[in-house]
Amino acid sequence: MVTRTEYLQSMLEKIQGSYNVINGLSDKPGDIAIIRLELLRAKGIMQVVVNKINPRDYPNVDIPGLVSRLSIFLDGYYFERELDIMEPLYGDDPGRIRHLRLKILDSMRSKDLTVKIEEILSEL
Repeated sequence: MVTRTEYLQSMLEKIQGSYNVINGLSDKPGDIAIIRLELLRAKGIMQVVVNKINPRDYPNVDIPGLVSRLSIFLDGYYFERELDIMEPLYGDDPGRIRHLRLKILDSMRSKDLTVKIEEILSEL
């Protein structure tokens, strides 16, 4: 049986894994599909954490700070439309793929979201 701490840790590791996959791409044709998949995966897991994780279950960890940052990301950033428009038009343009990938990574780093995830992973 998985404990609550192990569950939260696995969720945060999956978000971090999606970030790392997007960060490691080399801006070649076909990367937009990978970016779309990893972004949707990360946002889905973020939504689960926001909806299901109870701060009272983790008294020694700053869960409210994490949930706040995740909510800001979920509410403030919407890249799906850009991905839909860009893929058929510029799916082979490495410069545009790189620009979009970097915008997504910047948004995930905004409000120190990635730092907070690493901090909580080290505390768990």
